[in-house]
Amino acid sequence: MANKYKDRIKILEEHEIDELYGLPKFNADERAYYFSLTQKEQEIAQSHRTQENRVLFILQIGYFKAKTMFFSFVFSEVHHDVQYVLRQYFPLSGDIRLSEAILRQTKHTQQQKILELYGYRVCRTDERTKLIEKALQSFRNDFKLSRESSLGKISFDAYCYASSESAGCTMP
Repeated sequence: MANKYKDRIKILEEHEIDELYGLPKFNADERAYYFSLTQKEQEIAQSHRTQENRVLFILQIGYFKAKTMFFSFVFSEVHHDVQYVLRQYFPLSGDIRLSEAILRQTKHTQQQKILELYGYRVCRTDERTKLIEKALQSFRNDFKLSRESSLGKISFDAYCYASSESAGCTMP
């Protein structure tokens, strides 16, 4: 099958895209840094009913701290991170095997808690539209493209940070 995207401008290589938007790949020091929890984070983690859900929450919070994004993954894909979290926060667990089946609703609920904890929220449709328009305008300006250019579908997650001092939305 021919590559249907062969005529598109290629700005980033695959490994660069993965580095920006892919699941973080931590070394030992980064693992210790991103998976360290404040008292409040620990309380929220412990509030989850099962150990799988607690580990999932700690992983999600660490990945969010690193990239301000959420990821879809299974425990086997992040084995080293899981083992670190188990040793750090559940030392009496030994080398248990975690179930891979985590409900989508559980992941979503945890993500909402993480956004709230750090003062973020999911962007509303109108805010997302404005971000896309701003990104397209910047793209047109940078590459001097006309409005008739075929830009394809743009898809991204955006989170809004709202504090008493400032409010705005950003793309990760």
